[in-house]
Amino acid sequence: MQKIHSGNLTPATLHQLAHAKQFHEDASFLVDGVAIGLIGVVASVITTSENTTNITYQLDDGSDQLEAKLWLHTDLPKPRVPTGPYVLCYFAE
Repeated sequence: MQKIHSGNLTPATLHQLAHAKQFHEDASFLVDGVAIGLIGVVASVITTSENTTNITYQLDDGSDQLEAKLWLHTDLPKPRVPTGPYVLCYFAE
């Protein structure tokens, strides 16, 4: 039986996220056999790329690299995230 962490923050590495499994479109993602909902990763921002609808970040935490998108809302200011320093990233399913 798998545990479900739907409302809790689950720490993970980018390597774990890159190998997460989803058995069908409506299923939760599984990280190490555990269904997850909200994930926290500490990673370095390697590059950023801004578009009109999103900002793409290339992240590296030492275990793997991952591309993440932040979708922008017109009524909120754009966040300024410099490259280089470590940041805490939240990923929601």
